Amino acid sequence: MKLIRELVSRQVEAIKARIAELANVDVGNDPASRSYKQSEIATEALNLKYELAIANKRLMRPTGRKEAKERDRHVAEIDIANRTSVVAAFVERLEAEGDYRQARLWRQHALTIPEQIYREKGLL
Repeated sequence: MKLIRELVSRQVEAIKARIAELANVDVGNDPASRSYKQSEIATEALNLKYELAIANKRLMRPTGRKEAKERDRHVAEIDIANRTSVVAAFVERLEAEGDYRQARLWRQHALTIPEQIYREKGLL
């Protein structure tokens, strides 16, 4: 976790440096009258600001293992609920079509969804 924070911090510094470089370039005020190069520079600056916001959010994430585990479990429970509801709707459709064998198999599969998601998230 510490390594990731360090890498993201470096990324933030690199982005800030490039934004500072681009701030010295005249891109004009009217987007319609910009040259191709000016348009690309303006787009790069906008994209860098977006990337900077994302990187700053990554730095603000909880750093403690306990908070991260709680967040991961919460996300896993939401995924379980979503996937289970999708399977339930699919089972209803299969039963409406008269495909009871597939409906039974999918109901059995639904029982394994929580374990699958916890394994996907690395919580088991």
